[in-house]
Amino acid sequence: LTTSPPTLRATLLDVHQAPYGSTATPDGSRLAHYQHKDKVVLVFDVTPNGVTERTRIPTTGECGVSLSQDGRRLVLSPQRSALYELWDLSTNPPSVVKFGANDKYSSFTVFSPNGQRLVTGTAPYQDHFGPVPFRLWDISDALPKELWSKPLTLPGMKHGNQLPSGAITPDG
Repeated sequence: LTTSPPTLRATLLDVHQAPYGSTATPDGSRLAHYQHKDKVVLVFDVTPNGVTERTRIPTTGECGVSLSQDGRRLVLSPQRSALYELWDLSTNPPSVVKFGANDKYSSFTVFSPNGQRLVTGTAPYQDHFGPVPFRLWDISDALPKELWSKPLTLPGMKHGNQLPSGAITPDG
């Protein structure tokens, strides 16, 4: 039995600074990166032949980014806004729907494996110290619909403590 070492391929992206938020599809074929200096989200297609910039999405400031597993949808979670932005990257130019639930500060967004649901969470920040809402959204239609919301308080949670992330099991 002979084994050969795995082939490692790396491509350097010149994004001019460290990322505030970056995400990639599970197969690595698409990458999205928030660039603070220019207040823009850059979306790249990644192939064995290299990396190609697909589109630039302007933002109003710092935001988290999350890609669906198939890379067709992108959610931006602006850090100082109550509205999330759901982008359809399969249209040219990409289209957007803004939605929210009066959450003051977004902390994370997570797509379900099939891309039909989205979980959002907020962070206790500045003037908000109580329970923080987790929400489940149906994003299968043109307008996202809130399916579930639950306030959550964790021991030791106080000003400046952000919820780091959320997750959805592989079976949704």
